[in-house]
Amino acid sequence: MAVPAKTVLAKTRRTLVAAVLSLCVLIGSIVLAESGLASSATLHGPRSLLAAPSARHWRTGGVECRVTPRGSTSGRPRPLLVALGASFTAGVGAGRPSQSWAIRLAELIQWRAVTIGVPGAGYVAAGPGRIGPVSREVIRAQLGALHPGLIIVQAGHDDLRIPPGEVAARVASLVRGLRAAAPDAGLAFLTVFSAPDAAGRLLARELSIDSAIAAAIRRADAGAVIIDPLRGHWRFPRADGGAGLHPSSGGHLVIAERVARALARAGVVPAAASRPQPATVTCTRLAAASTGTR
Repeated sequence: MAVPAKTVLAKTRRTLVAAVLSLCVLIGSIVLAESGLASSATLHGPRSLLAAPSARHWRTGGVECRVTPRGSTSGRPRPLLVALGASFTAGVGAGRPSQSWAIRLAELIQWRAVTIGVPGAGYVAAGPGRIGPVSREVIRAQLGALHPGLIIVQAGHDDLRIPPGEVAARVASLVRGLRAAAPDAGLAFLTVFSAPDAAGRLLARELSIDSAIAAAIRRADAGAVIIDPLRGHWRFPRADGGAGLHPSSGGHLVIAERVARALARAGVVPAAASRPQPATVTCTRLAAASTGTR
């Protein structure tokens, strides 16, 4: 017996309505999950980032991590590395903040470490949320209480809109401050990183800022180690399909290996292990600073 056309039409409409409702529920759950992930640190304060699925969720917030090597120490405390910097030090591009180049470096040289990374921070630039610049990270680190064996600063790319003279003045001031706060620590500086397709005016600007930073460091402390990825034409695996600025997790490891070799050549650290050694890493998101310089 033939089914009336009105009955078929009604069933079709009910099926379509049910499908649309299901799709709306699915989209709504995804939006709620994403918004919950983005806002949970604000609602609940600092939280562990080890389970964060991607560092892209933390591009607008600072991250502080602590590294404790595992295994025997022969009764002596391991030296302490303090790494301060921008998005690279925060682990942007890696699977999670604990895969940043700074933490990989600590695992390679088997030192304890405190790392602070603030995406968008420079020697002058404060970054989103004004958590930076690096001088504020120095205040947060409380170097006088840490007694680090080595301090590394990674910054420069985010100061491209700042006059080179102003950047140089801030660099010199920072170097003097680091030397006063930690007179026995070695100092190293990881300067400007560049996107693989940078050219023309952008590249010229990067080179100008890079030169200003390096010159200011040399004038302020002739013994500081300068590691220059821009003029060294560093190549490493990149996130975002290989065309972006930030390294992938593998790229972060490549950077850590190159930094470790540069530090070993300068006699600042012993030869690094061939691969990262097991360590306990804990990371928390930083709240906006209320003290310090701009």
